[in-house]
Amino acid sequence: MKLKIGSFVLKIRFDHLKNMPSKTLIANRCFINADDCEDALKYLLAAKELTDSDKEKEISFYYDHIEGLVMAAIVSYGRAYMPHRGEGESADFVKVPPGDIFEGDRNKIKLHKKIINLRHKAIAHSDNEFYKNKLLKVEGETAYRKPNSPDLINSISKEFPLFMEMARQAQHYFRKKGLKIDIHQ
Repeated sequence: MKLKIGSFVLKIRFDHLKNMPSKTLIANRCFINADDCEDALKYLLAAKELTDSDKEKEISFYYDHIEGLVMAAIVSYGRAYMPHRGEGESADFVKVPPGDIFEGDRNKIKLHKKIINLRHKAIAHSDNEFYKNKLLKVEGETAYRKPNSPDLINSISKEFPLFMEMARQAQHYFRKKGLKIDIHQ
């Protein structure tokens, strides 16, 4: 009986999406991707503001806050380039080569790959490349270890301006693409 109810719900969901033009689903995903890029830009601007404040005061008071904002920026930016799951009124994925968005700019494409790699290996998963742990010494029943987490701030802080430009450029690209689809349906 539950399966029958579940099948009925699935049928309604698919019928609903079936009536929606596929171009609309793609346009919806483009606007979601644009919003993700806008969020990344907001996080980067906040991180830059805190970084500037720390530099001005010559302290690292906001280091953990900045790291959290950089992590959020990487996740938000990366979401625009990853497949999505679940029910909704948008396409699961809009594949766009970074070269199309960044008009072949090699520095941006290189940073894009670095950001996606950080997203996959240092934030979404704890790959050995970024997370190392070393046994320092053992004294009786106590073991002393040195954890090594990825330093996201230092790995990307020099590239904040370029990352912000990329997030802004990708945001405009996805909005323009979504709008073009909406207008030409």
